[in-house]
Amino acid sequence: MRRILRDRKGYTLIEILFVAVISVVAIGAIVSAWVFMYAMWTSESEHTLLRVDIMKALETIKTDLRLSSLTYVSFYPAGGEPYTAVSLPVAEVDANGLFTMDAVGEIDWDKTVIYHLYTDGGGTTTLRRTVFDPRDNDMDETERYEQLESVVTSGTGGAGSTTDTEFLEDVDTFEISSMSPVIDFYDSSSTPVKIGKVVFGSVKLDAASHTIRFEITGKNDSSSGYNIGLDNIMIEPSGSIRDAEYYNSSFAYAGALTVSGGTVARVHDPIWSNDNYLEFRASGEGDYIEIADYYDLLRESAFENAVLNNAEKVEDEVRVGLDIPEEAEEGEITWFAYAETGDSAQAGNDGDLPAYPVTLRTVVTNAQIDMEGDIVRVRLKSSSENPLKVEAVYITRRNADEDGLPNQAPGGLAISEYHLHQQLFFKDVHDMDGDGDSTDKVEFVYIAPDSEVWSEWTAFPLVLKDSADNDVDYVVTLYIPDLESVTWPAGWSGFDPLKTDCRYWIGSSGTDRTYYVHSSACAADHTTDTFTAAAHGLSDDDRVAIGGSPVPAGISDWLNLADLAGTPDWQFYYVVGATANTFQVSASSGGSAVDFSDNGTDVTFGKLTPSADIYITGNIDIWGTTGTVESQIYDTTLGVPVYNQAEWSENRPAGTSILLKARSCANEYMTGATTWDLIAGSGANPHALGIGSGRYVQFLAELSAEPFWETSISTLGYADYITAQTADPGKPYDFPVDSAGDPHVTGVSSPWIDDVEIDWPGAERICTLTGNIAKKNDYGQAKIIVDGVELMKILSVHIKLSKEIQGRTVEVENFVEVQPRNTGK
Repeated sequence: MRRILRDRKGYTLIEILFVAVISVVAIGAIVSAWVFMYAMWTSESEHTLLRVDIMKALETIKTDLRLSSLTYVSFYPAGGEPYTAVSLPVAEVDANGLFTMDAVGEIDWDKTVIYHLYTDGGGTTTLRRTVFDPRDNDMDETERYEQLESVVTSGTGGAGSTTDTEFLEDVDTFEISSMSPVIDFYDSSSTPVKIGKVVFGSVKLDAASHTIRFEITGKNDSSSGYNIGLDNIMIEPSGSIRDAEYYNSSFAYAGALTVSGGTVARVHDPIWSNDNYLEFRASGEGDYIEIADYYDLLRESAFENAVLNNAEKVEDEVRVGLDIPEEAEEGEITWFAYAETGDSAQAGNDGDLPAYPVTLRTVVTNAQIDMEGDIVRVRLKSSSENPLKVEAVYITRRNADEDGLPNQAPGGLAISEYHLHQQLFFKDVHDMDGDGDSTDKVEFVYIAPDSEVWSEWTAFPLVLKDSADNDVDYVVTLYIPDLESVTWPAGWSGFDPLKTDCRYWIGSSGTDRTYYVHSSACAADHTTDTFTAAAHGLSDDDRVAIGGSPVPAGISDWLNLADLAGTPDWQFYYVVGATANTFQVSASSGGSAVDFSDNGTDVTFGKLTPSADIYITGNIDIWGTTGTVESQIYDTTLGVPVYNQAEWSENRPAGTSILLKARSCANEYMTGATTWDLIAGSGANPHALGIGSGRYVQFLAELSAEPFWETSISTLGYADYITAQTADPGKPYDFPVDSAGDPHVTGVSSPWIDDVEIDWPGAERICTLTGNIAKKNDYGQAKIIVDGVELMKILSVHIKLSKEIQGRTVEVENFVEVQPRNTGK
């Protein structure tokens, strides 16, 4: 019999099916959720990895760029921004953390790093990093670009390089572009503040003329204006300083400066290069100044590192002119009386003249002349106890003993061959000629007790050798009047004959350093051809001159002491037949007595007496009429520059000349360069250069002038003056005067030179523009545009990556801005 168990537990099929369905749905939901979450995690993980990869790559690129130099960077393609490849110089630090420098103080770049895109056969684009180690630093800009282009094309650098082919994968975009800098000229100061060296930015330049525009973009909120100030600009690598105010001068090229919307002015102050800066007084945004100039060149306007010899910086705009003597300005003392005599008392001693009136001729020996000169003056000294008057002073080239040489006719001769004798002049400070003018020049001079007076600067060639290469000496001749009869300047105490009357230097016995002549009275007897003077002190063979009003007929009058001072070649008779109170004279030593036919009137005689001492004349000062300007040595940074021409700004008055020489050398010390003496140079402005192709270049300018002679109403050229002086050979003591009787005195014009320029075709390359600027509280902001292209100072690097992940395209991009901070120096 069948038994039904009603209390048995279990699931029905329907329940089981229901549960199964529910479980499947739940598991499916869980699996779907897991699959979704896994896909999301995978995508985000890849996204994160891409972000990490791009950041790592940008950090490496930033490091290379920051320590590189825009000057030596090359970009691809050549057509312009945005660039898709770049070649960078990279230097490695040494054990001390420093860069290695080469012989000229520039960074020794160790390797070249190139970032470039490469697409393989499968269409995948990778940013690659190719390294050339060591770097070939001898490559020029063209060769560097060809290397970059080859790497971009082939994907690798070939032999001598390594390429990271997986530096950054899945690259859609790699672009480098520049960001234009804005220079802020504002400072809270109400007076200009010098700021340097400011990096304006970089731009690629070729060998041509270029325009550099400073365009106003705005101003600081605190500024009251839009002005800007430019001291100078430099175009590196060569970096010759170009003073900005040059472009606003009358000597600049036509079109060198364009001004739009404002005005320009030169602001003078010694703190600036060339003592000036250029101020652009702008009215608002968009105003600009534009400079046009050549790349590459040197232009020397400030001469800050130049060596000047007998040349000086003149005028506010800093020209270099021939240094000519100003009144009372000291030159180079070339002769000292104490050295000539060997006296230890350099300032001299109080003493007495041999007599007065007296004519003194002082010997200036070649061995005691330190330097040559074209213009001279002498210093005369009085005793500490008495005033002194000197009636006339002459300087003469010595012939022998006491004799000098007269001037020669100038025709066909150099100045040093025809100008051998010259009178010196003094300022009439006490107006002793009574014309009411205490600045005019006269032949005489009054010297107060314990004082000294310099003669006026006077042209006279004080040379050490004559045209035959013989050593030459000189004589300085003074005529001293009767000091007891002189009318002295108002307020001076009179002359006291009981006190010392001159300053003198004591010489060694046996050395003749002074020859003097003074006159004494005598009586002439023509019947015996004899002169009588009690206790005359003469001996046979002494040399005497005879004077009188007139002298006895048949006797030459050689004893006018004033005329004798200005007579180069002194003439004397020889004493013969001397007794205690009488003597005769002969034309030769031991010869027959001169026969004279009457007794003359007021007859005098004067003995020529040598002395070891020197009286009154203490020093000779000289000045040259040629000066030189030797420039610093400039580095063109080129291996074999082709020098073009030299030109300069100048002022060349009549009678002056400018000669410019240049030379080049392969080393910075100019070792082996041609010496200046062997370089002919040229005065043509401009003129072509033929100075070789050394990397380093230097110039030397010679400035010279020929003195002239002038009064307030008359001017004579040098040769004309000497021609007039030699017109009457019988009066060598007379020198030309004007119609008013005033003596002609020396004048010298000064040529000057500025903005000396030597140019050469620069290598096409990235150049960095820098400069010194002025900041002020009414100055604005400006950007710099070269040839219509804004400068690059900051580089912007843009990278974009994309990758397919589980059917999705994941994209990552980033930008960085980097300023290469190395100048390479």
